[in-house]
Amino acid sequence: MFIGDPVANGLVDSLSRPGGNVTGVSNLNAVIESKRLGLLRELVPQAGMVGALQNPDSPTAATQQKDLEEAARAIGLQIRFWQASTELELEATFEARRTHAIPEALSEPPEHWSRPYEVMAKQVGLEANVKAGHARASKFIDPILRGRSQGRWDPEVQEWRL
Repeated sequence: MFIGDPVANGLVDSLSRPGGNVTGVSNLNAVIESKRLGLLRELVPQAGMVGALQNPDSPTAATQQKDLEEAARAIGLQIRFWQASTELELEATFEARRTHAIPEALSEPPEHWSRPYEVMAKQVGLEANVKAGHARASKFIDPILRGRSQGRWDPEVQEWRL
């Protein structure tokens, strides 16, 4: 099982003493929201507002939104949430984004991210090169940011297919 917050979802009593017999992985999104926004602030220090796209049907949506709001407030950012749980809602969200300035390409990571990225990438079995990771992420996200993604993303070959 893979879940964001097993305590909030009622699967276990606590992380330190889960009880029962559940085996799984948790990415604990709630714990890392402030870290994510801090990294974003470091990458784009001039940003005054950020956006977050979330699935309102997710059991962790309310907790994640609260944690993001608190993290944004703590570092002086405004945050706007877009909700989408269907393909039509997702398309409408990206249509609405045309009224808000967003970059047309993924920003280059700062040079001082290289070593921390290398350490984290090795821990999860990724290529430990921040520039290569950025290139892969850009191949996926840049067409979306430019409004030119067509077809579906094929993760096997890491490209857009019609």
